[in-house]
Amino acid sequence: MPPRTTRTTKAELVSEPAAVASKQPQKRGWLIVVILATLLVIALAVAGYFYYQYKHTTQATDAKEIEELSQEIGKIMLLPEGETPTLATVTDREKLADQVFFQKAENGDKVLIYSASGRAILYRPSQKKIIDVTTVNVNQPTTETPAPAEPTPQPVVEAPAIVRVALFNGSQTVGVTNATESQLKSILPNSAVVSKENAKKNDYAKTVVVDITGANAESAEKIAQSLGGEVASLPEGETAPTDADVLIIVSAPEAPAPTPAPVEEKKKN
Repeated sequence: MPPRTTRTTKAELVSEPAAVASKQPQKRGWLIVVILATLLVIALAVAGYFYYQYKHTTQATDAKEIEELSQEIGKIMLLPEGETPTLATVTDREKLADQVFFQKAENGDKVLIYSASGRAILYRPSQKKIIDVTTVNVNQPTTETPAPAEPTPQPVVEAPAIVRVALFNGSQTVGVTNATESQLKSILPNSAVVSKENAKKNDYAKTVVVDITGANAESAEKIAQSLGGEVASLPEGETAPTDADVLIIVSAPEAPAPTPAPVEEKKKN
């Protein structure tokens, strides 16, 4: 009996390449997915690196600017010690025009906020000038405690307003305004020296204290008594600073009275 031969039909020959061809798009699809996932991971890693660098650089820049501004302002007024302020920049003065503290502000001015000390300083770096100083109240988070059954109302004690003081040297002696600034902190703790310059005249015989705004009569009198001066209106020829509440024109310190020379007694013959 002759051996049987196996015939391969045309349909069977065609079906095998079709099956191979159908698997190739699936492999390509998985390959594309793997490549895209790898690229996504790389992109996220690069983005995270640059964000970290940007964040680190921004914080370093802010810290450097705060340090430089503190040094500049510290030359003309005493700043709170042991506290790093928060820095803000005025970018849209019109939105702040309804607030008294920002009425004289300009875009680009800096605000240093000392939360613990409760003080804020408006400073203009372009002119190296203090524009205003005010007190602030920043609420600090506290641990919740049960309220008493019958709470007793406590009196509210408001911090005294800052008195801005300008110092004029009305003498030929160098450094009298620096000495007066040192005395001023003990005389009027809520004062802040905003400017120091020479007066138009340098022959003032007595220290003059001027209440520029007319709202600090008590403080002006206290300063005048402590410095041995007098409260008076603005002397002719002088220009009142616009950023101060009180002006002190410092006279030359009184020279000590000369010590009389000892008189020799004549010997009697």
